[in-house]
Amino acid sequence: MEVKNEEYSLSGASGGLASLKLTLTLRILKTALKKDDGDGGPKEKGVPVKPERKASQPAVVESVEEVMSSAASPLMHMAPPTLKIEDSELRQRTNAAGIHGIGRIELTVKYGPRNNLVVVVHQITNLQVEDDGELPDPYVKLYLLPDRSKDSKRKTDVIKDSCNPKYDERFEYSIPPNELTRRTLEVNIINKKGLLFLQRSPKMGQVLLDCGLLDSDKVTQWYDIAPAMDEDDE
Repeated sequence: MEVKNEEYSLSGASGGLASLKLTLTLRILKTALKKDDGDGGPKEKGVPVKPERKASQPAVVESVEEVMSSAASPLMHMAPPTLKIEDSELRQRTNAAGIHGIGRIELTVKYGPRNNLVVVVHQITNLQVEDDGELPDPYVKLYLLPDRSKDSKRKTDVIKDSCNPKYDERFEYSIPPNELTRRTLEVNIINKKGLLFLQRSPKMGQVLLDCGLLDSDKVTQWYDIAPAMDEDDE
């Protein structure tokens, strides 16, 4: 906006003949305000000067691209997530020989309608070989504790040279229902390997089942063989 060589009459002049010639240029000046520095009011900011960063101050990210780049950088170097294996599949793979690593046995244990305890020894898997590398000659011997007499003892056949013997042999005990809670079925896995007739046979492991806790909905189950409480069979 400009005014060049314009004449303006001066009011109150003697005779009314006085005038003023002016040339004017109107311009707009923008100023930026910065924060109060403590002297009582805002100050104009001149040419912006980037302050120097002290060594102890952290670097300032000045753009969205830098923020995204710095956030994505560690993620690019992360390893891909590992898929979680189902618990049942993990148990099947790692506990094929049981939690003790000495084998598992499949049994059917149920209380029958004729006041009899029925036990079926189906099979054993993943028995250990002997110290000299030979395969065992395993059989299964049962006791209905606390009775350890001959009347309580039941035995399967001996399976030669096998770490995975199959039996499918059935045994019964006559017992009134009110005595179940006081009885424990002891299942011993014994190695009959040996040349001497009177040689004592070492126990490879055992399973103890509380007859008072039998589940009528799960009569056939796999059981982990535990280390035997005593080493030799009578």
